[in-house]
Amino acid sequence: MELKTFAWAFALFATFTASTSALAAPYSTTYTGTIGTDFDRTQFPELREGERYTATVVVDNGGASALSQTWAAGDVQCVIFTWNDAADVSFADNVVGDGLFIGSMTTDAAGDLTGNYEQAVVTAADNYTSSGFTTALVDPISWYMNNANNIFMSDNYSLEVGDAAGGVQMAAGNWSAPVAVVGSCSPGSSTPAATPATPVPALPLFGLLALGGLVGLFGLRKLKK
Repeated sequence: MELKTFAWAFALFATFTASTSALAAPYSTTYTGTIGTDFDRTQFPELREGERYTATVVVDNGGASALSQTWAAGDVQCVIFTWNDAADVSFADNVVGDGLFIGSMTTDAAGDLTGNYEQAVVTAADNYTSSGFTTALVDPISWYMNNANNIFMSDNYSLEVGDAAGGVQMAAGNWSAPVAVVGSCSPGSSTPAATPATPVPALPLFGLLALGGLVGLFGLRKLKK
């Protein structure tokens, strides 16, 4: 292959690669549980026992698909809790580089969750936002997802809320299949993004224009010969 021909081919490849890499997105998976007792400690009055709550983990390993993926502990971006059937109380913790996450999250070729972190723990959240609490949150704030502990604590464990099953259940079957999300790490901000059922490489408009131009110029060069 001539040097100039190779240069044109490389330019085409680089344009395609740069364009498709822009499609990478974070993904989230959610556990739905029931608000339970708090081991005889004072419970938050705004969190209603017997109602639903969710725990959502947002991960990002730079991939553009949820199929056959592995998200390591370092890929966790955010953890969001919502409480009550009305989801009117929320807590979001930006955990990049923070917390103890053991294991990894994995999916199969269909995008279904096949593996999950064994446990996820933050004992002193330092980058969080909250919404709907009538009880003042007092640092240090902790939360646990490990099948056993209460799930959320304020003021050095003086206020706690539990899960009726005894803790956030970490088995993959208890969590939803990962979906692409958009938004920042704050209550209610990470919302599902529209994604095709079978992701395929696709170019955004600017990529198509650039690629088309390169193909046209390459064709002109051939005609001149």
